[in-house]
Amino acid sequence: MTDQQSRAGRNAGIAAGVAVLLVAGAAGFVWWEGTVFDAAFADFGKRLADEGSRTGLTVTAEETDRGFAHRGIALTVQSSGISLRWTGRADFGVGTRAVLHFDPEWGSAPELAKEGLEGLSDELRVTSDVFGRDVRYDWTLKPFRVHGEDGLFCRAEGMTLRGTADFREADFHWDGMTCEAGAEQLTIGKTDTRYRAEAKGETFSLTAETGDLGFRGPGESLEAKTLRLTASGSPTKKAAEQTAQSSAKATADTNDTQERIFDLGYGFELAGVTLDGVKALDSTAVKLRLLGVSESFAAAVTADSAAGDTFAVLDRVGQAFREEGLVLELDEARLVRDGHRADIAGRMGKDAARLGAFSVTVDPKIAAGLPYAEFGLLTLQQEGWLKETEGRLTSHIELREDGILINGLLL
Repeated sequence: MTDQQSRAGRNAGIAAGVAVLLVAGAAGFVWWEGTVFDAAFADFGKRLADEGSRTGLTVTAEETDRGFAHRGIALTVQSSGISLRWTGRADFGVGTRAVLHFDPEWGSAPELAKEGLEGLSDELRVTSDVFGRDVRYDWTLKPFRVHGEDGLFCRAEGMTLRGTADFREADFHWDGMTCEAGAEQLTIGKTDTRYRAEAKGETFSLTAETGDLGFRGPGESLEAKTLRLTASGSPTKKAAEQTAQSSAKATADTNDTQERIFDLGYGFELAGVTLDGVKALDSTAVKLRLLGVSESFAAAVTADSAAGDTFAVLDRVGQAFREEGLVLELDEARLVRDGHRADIAGRMGKDAARLGAFSVTVDPKIAAGLPYAEFGLLTLQQEGWLKETEGRLTSHIELREDGILINGLLL
């Protein structure tokens, strides 16, 4: 054997050794990713079960098959005699990629088809990095149809939901829906929703916008160009300071925890409203804030609402305003018709003298051509509840323990 052949043999051996090491390293890396996935999936299943139990659902996540570089997975949701399942597979290799589909043959799915739900088909894609972090999902639901009683037929267009598994980001898009029953038709146009939150969801913002809403029936119709909803929330300044102080001092008394208190904001706007083909409103909108919402108050109202106990909800809200420092700031409530406005703004919250106060300003021209509205404004003027001020109708409303004052008149 010549020296050249000997060197070639050694180089080939080294190359083969390196290849073996690379293959072994890659195999070990994929195996490690699998163990990361197993731990993360078990934790994910526990969190799903916990969240489901709070809403009356039984949710399970399980591995149905195990391979060196993959896992078979299934998600099951059960509630009140309904059981549905999504099945799929997770593959490893420089990150995890999982794909699941709705199982139309499992559980209650065949019954849904018999009851008129047709064409239900979806795909859920979930990805994560090699450490099982940065988990993102992309859910696509294809168009489907619903046949109901009395000739009801609905066609729902496709929709997508994308976001992060820690619920800090979510974007929803829906191409809309049309329902018909006899001579009646309901239309919902394209809808887009955007949600963002900071850690633990304590600070969040949500916007949702839908276009081309409409209802048509025999001799009647109601349509709107856009509907926009907003919501936001954050800890109150006082609560945030308490949280920062408690985190900084790290005292031994860890059992003394402060109840979290939030400020919440909500908005609503409906634009381009027509009634029976005639323009009714340019727009109507409400913007308000609830300040000092405690976790215990929110939990109590949610429980009473779920139980359908309206009186308990009203009593709880009244108590919060009177005794617990809850404040409603009505920044804006407006109607605009042909460029003329009616506005209400004010505040509701307990202080030394009153429970709340609101101001009303109305351009009388907003009622032009509407006999009932014109008569209503005239009646309110005659009662003294509206006063003319520089071409506008105004009112000052105070909520007191002994009654309601409107322009100084006690009701």
